[in-house]
Amino acid sequence: MWKRLFWSALLGLSIYFLINQESLTSAHTTEVTASIQPKMEIPAELKLFANTYKKAIKAQFEEEQIPALAVCVMKDSLLLLKETWGVLDRDSLREANNQSIFRIASLSKGFAPILTGMLVEQGMLSWDDRVKQALPNFQLSDSAATQDLNLKHLLSHTTGLPRHTYSNLLNMEVPYEDILKKLPEVEVAHPVGTYYNYQNVAYCLIGDVIEAKTGETYDLQLNQLIFQKLGMTNASTGYESFINTKNSTRPHKRIAAGFVRKELENTFYDVSPAAGINASIDDMEQWLYLLLGNRPDLIQSATLDTIFEPRIRISTRERHFRAWKPLDRADYAMGWRVLQRDGHTIVWHSGYVNGFRAEMAFERESGYGIILLSNATNQLVRNALPQFFDQVFKEEQKEKL
Repeated sequence: MWKRLFWSALLGLSIYFLINQESLTSAHTTEVTASIQPKMEIPAELKLFANTYKKAIKAQFEEEQIPALAVCVMKDSLLLLKETWGVLDRDSLREANNQSIFRIASLSKGFAPILTGMLVEQGMLSWDDRVKQALPNFQLSDSAATQDLNLKHLLSHTTGLPRHTYSNLLNMEVPYEDILKKLPEVEVAHPVGTYYNYQNVAYCLIGDVIEAKTGETYDLQLNQLIFQKLGMTNASTGYESFINTKNSTRPHKRIAAGFVRKELENTFYDVSPAAGINASIDDMEQWLYLLLGNRPDLIQSATLDTIFEPRIRISTRERHFRAWKPLDRADYAMGWRVLQRDGHTIVWHSGYVNGFRAEMAFERESGYGIILLSNATNQLVRNALPQFFDQVFKEEQKEKL
């Protein structure tokens, strides 16, 4: 068996370099090391598992009549399933495909600690760097909080600020820079590092720190160090990039007669680390490949361990966890929620903005990971990930018997 896997991997690499020889020799000045995933043989039991799951989720998609849904499933380095169904929007009825762009909303938050970790490995940053050191004009209402706040606090939502501080202003499309000026007016609710209160505005201070420390914007660093090097060729940040891409989906809302297209808004694009990324399922496949530890050339396993380490306890009664019940425990790491369920540790995040819904989860121990992107709020995306891991755990139990 191992010999077949070896020769399959070698053949895949050979074909890749033959096909891409010209493009590799004339690459852009920024080094591009797009993910090379050899076409390895998928065991029959995994094929059966993937096909069974595909039929189940597609049936749910058709029953709920969701405008568009993209799904990706991986096991370790093996791609088990990647498909996009539906239409870009219900008005044009143009068919969606694996390169179609969705807003991934708060799945964007997971990119910030990975980018930070890459810069830590380069010696540009330290996890314990104080925000005030990088941003001398930064100020909160409490002087101790102002001095103590560091990068780990930003990325784990333990800033001490009240929950969703000024997210309402983001919904009103108030510019991020104007909102920052109002932070000193907010009473700090908890000592820094002691309590979880989800943020969007404060989370984006990580982008300001990265720009101050590197001399380049967060979006530029994100593009150079992650999008380009992973081969995420459709991924971007910002409203203009989204609307100027012909293959972008459009958001929808549900009415009595079904889903109808809704207006595309500019909300939350001003806070790129929190919710500003656009991506296709092709892009997200490469992202999941990295998160499962398959790109040590870009980020070390020890750095991933640091990022996914639980840092602050979260109540399992939060509404985000309804579909995941029963949960043994929930924590927030850096940019990711970490769930304890039936003896398993699942790294997960969800996202919603302007009618777009996205979810992503993976279990590092078993190597299973899944992503769902959609252009409408729906029950399928809410319930599909817990159902997926229920099935994974059942299959694992069968193997042990």
